[in-house]
Amino acid sequence: MICSLCHRELLSISTHHLIPRSLHKNKKIKKIFLRSQLHAILTLCLVCHKQIHAIFTEKELANKYYTLDNLKSNQAIDNFISWIKNKPIGFMPNIKKAKNNLCRKMRSSNSTIS
Repeated sequence: MICSLCHRELLSISTHHLIPRSLHKNKKIKKIFLRSQLHAILTLCLVCHKQIHAIFTEKELANKYYTLDNLKSNQAIDNFISWIKNKPIGFMPNIKKAKNNLCRKMRSSNSTIS
């Protein structure tokens, strides 16, 4: 199998819920998405999966990045994919969550889900 984002071969499978499971019981989320959308997943390499969660909050993922195309349209993800796709299988960079809320605000548009 290959990673849905970077298209590298997978050593191990990591599944990413496009709508974070922690938000599935949120009333606003239930109104916006069909049940099938709530359970949609991507098959990713661990590096891409960690990068997604390092960049975005769960609310940002549910509000804006709930499709593969939306994820790929983000500049930070696009830059990461361009960088990681040529790395060897099994390469594991040190990924840290952004600590600065200002950086988070710059990465995504305003969240409408509270």
